[in-house]
Amino acid sequence: MDSASGVRRKHLPESDGRSSVPASAEETPGACPCRCGAGEPPPAPAVAGIRELFDLDIATHRARLFGRHLQAYRILPVDRWTTDQVHALGVSDPVEMLGDFVGTGEEVEDPYGGATEGYRRSLRQLDRLVDAAIDRLESAVAP
Repeated sequence: MDSASGVRRKHLPESDGRSSVPASAEETPGACPCRCGAGEPPPAPAVAGIRELFDLDIATHRARLFGRHLQAYRILPVDRWTTDQVHALGVSDPVEMLGDFVGTGEEVEDPYGGATEGYRRSLRQLDRLVDAAIDRLESAVAP
């Protein structure tokens, strides 16, 4: 499940949080330790955490496949393992771990299979990192 979709909706309200390129490679076949598959719904603790923290409903979100056929301005996976997996796909777009992109070097722990509190921690961290990424991207395009 791409929990960053809910965080993205909070930061970019005009977006439905869906993009042609997920914020993590959790949807890449064989690339996720949680074995998420295309078409799977988000885990209940993720739905609850996003609803509680951001007042957003991601219950209808479904995992999508990630691959070289997608194009993006930049791909920002949330941990080093996923970053390596995206690089291994041979994508031509810039790939950098989100924490490295914003200058903290942080990895976001995958809470999959855990309790709601683990999702809350990861979502709060994602919220902060996405804020920083948006600030960096906005300053890069500002006149």
